[in-house]
Amino acid sequence: MNDSTLTRALRALAAADRIGSDQAHTPRERLSACISLPRLREGLVREDWTPAEQSHLAECARCQASRDKLGGMLWHPEWWQLSFDVQGLLVDEDAADVTFHLRDDRCRRCLARYARLEAQFGRGGPPERLALPDYRPTRLSAENTGALFARVPASDDRLDARLFEHERRLHLAIITKAPELEGRIVGYALHSPANGRTIAGCLALRPEASWQTAEVVLDPDEVYRQLEGECVPAVTLLEPDQITDETLTHLAKMLGDGDEGARAAAREAVRRLAETAAGTPMGTRLTDLLASTQAAED
Repeated sequence: MNDSTLTRALRALAAADRIGSDQAHTPRERLSACISLPRLREGLVREDWTPAEQSHLAECARCQASRDKLGGMLWHPEWWQLSFDVQGLLVDEDAADVTFHLRDDRCRRCLARYARLEAQFGRGGPPERLALPDYRPTRLSAENTGALFARVPASDDRLDARLFEHERRLHLAIITKAPELEGRIVGYALHSPANGRTIAGCLALRPEASWQTAEVVLDPDEVYRQLEGECVPAVTLLEPDQITDETLTHLAKMLGDGDEGARAAAREAVRRLAETAAGTPMGTRLTDLLASTQAAED
């Protein structure tokens, strides 16, 4: 994943450089001082620009364009990949990608995210593996598996999350009495230790009586099939540095929810997140997401 992403980025940037090499805004005599593409990538992930590089980037439109384009193509792990790696549950390509990004890339942003998640999810012993409800006819006729009701580990002690069965549906409910969490976005994930697959999404906390609540209802048959009968769940309060392309897809689904109350809560939550990330590329993308969703509704 990392190598192919870098290769595509370098090819695209090289093509752009060839097209723009004769443009007047970048004198040919200055090209020898330009920052190489590998170093641009390294500087982006490690955030270790030298004073000379910072000075050059402030003046060179060519390097600014290359940096911005490459920055939009970089891969960063999802929050759940980092949290399940902390718990020793990632395998195969996911584990290799995260290890490469942290150890070889030494991504400053993701090392900080990993440290936070390590403090949050690495406090206890081995993660609890939950047996999922199996409603297949053969299982129901053979034995009653019992109702699932379990606490879900959360990144913040103010969150109380539960995974449970009710009327042959699987519910993930999150509640908190902390008023300051109104309008915050919570990420959830159910990870299969058996096959490494993960079901993930986002929810917006909204007021209900004296609580802030969020809930998703899942098809237990589909969850059982995808995760092969057991899962390790987790939830986290999402911060701007945890937003990735996949998270943006989840946020877009929230904004298109069929329930007007849920859509309104999602709009407010994404708006607050965009304000927190104002002045950054992600802040711009969140603002654009809100605008495009509003335009589609109009």
